[in-house]
Amino acid sequence: SKVARDISDRKRADEHLRSLMRELSHRTKNVMAVVHGISWQTARQSPDIKDFEQRFTQRLAALSSSHDLLVQRDWQGVVLEDLVRAQLEPFLDSANERLAAHGPALLLRPQAAQDLGMALHELATNASKYGALSVPTGKIEIAWTVDGETADGKRFRMTWRESGGPMVSPPGRTGFGSKVITRSLSGTLKGKTDLEYRAEGVSWQLTAPMGGLIAELH
Repeated sequence: SKVARDISDRKRADEHLRSLMRELSHRTKNVMAVVHGISWQTARQSPDIKDFEQRFTQRLAALSSSHDLLVQRDWQGVVLEDLVRAQLEPFLDSANERLAAHGPALLLRPQAAQDLGMALHELATNASKYGALSVPTGKIEIAWTVDGETADGKRFRMTWRESGGPMVSPPGRTGFGSKVITRSLSGTLKGKTDLEYRAEGVSWQLTAPMGGLIAELH
């Protein structure tokens, strides 16, 4: 009986290991595809090698930051507030004074954490160059909610609002960052994004179905 139990335990452990290896292979391929896409798009819109190196390095760092949070929870998900602060803090000299982040305790699924993390990075990069984070008086408010039941279930809503910065206007061309925070999220998260260049600061909103995106923490 003891031998039979040992063999069964060993089989379960072997199957668990094989499952982990399959999952690791899948995630590695996914990450490599994302890195390839980032490098290609960054190269297309970089005027020289120095600009490419800077932008590419920053985007890889943003991706790595999201993955670090995923590893801490064994790839089960990322707490949304942790993701927001991890992506914004590199751009802030006094996070508590210049960043207001609030909303219910939510756990992002791995793919959503990766995509939303990149979007927050691109928004912060734009703000540091042209918006609220380009001056000492600028501030950013990030809020998220889960709406009540609708015809297609609960919906997640997230907003980004800048204030206290210079007057902004729409850019002359659409770059990689704009695509990430609008078209890419609309596709991968099956949601809708709105990006406005208001005089008082950039305003961005994401609305997406909750299923497949987040799970509430208990």
